[in-house]
Amino acid sequence: MVGAIGGLPYGIKLSTLITLGSGKPFNVIDASAGFGADARFKRNGGRADDLIQFKQVALRIAKQLEVAPGHRASAFLEVFNLFNWYNYGGYDGFLPPTTGDPNPNFGKPSVLIGSTRSLQLGLSYGF
Repeated sequence: MVGAIGGLPYGIKLSTLITLGSGKPFNVIDASAGFGADARFKRNGGRADDLIQFKQVALRIAKQLEVAPGHRASAFLEVFNLFNWYNYGGYDGFLPPTTGDPNPNFGKPSVLIGSTRSLQLGLSYGF
């Protein structure tokens, strides 16, 4: 995770938070040698193929104004998941017995995690 804050003209502040991750491993149930005592549970035994599995960039632009002595108001615009990257989870970790059909969904995700691109406007008041 990397964050940065910078100043722009007219007293506007720009900040960002960049999150990159290798993703979480998933559990594997290996029944390739059969069920029962031969089946093996491998905690965190699987991992998705790509190096970067989670990526998200958030951006915030804010302007603060003094509205009265000791009172200030701030308006801001925030964008979450700026590039609308999809981050996945819920990977299928079942390896069926070799006597049956292979699992075509092994290692494939089933859910989106985190938010898709979203926008937020806000106002704050401090004294």
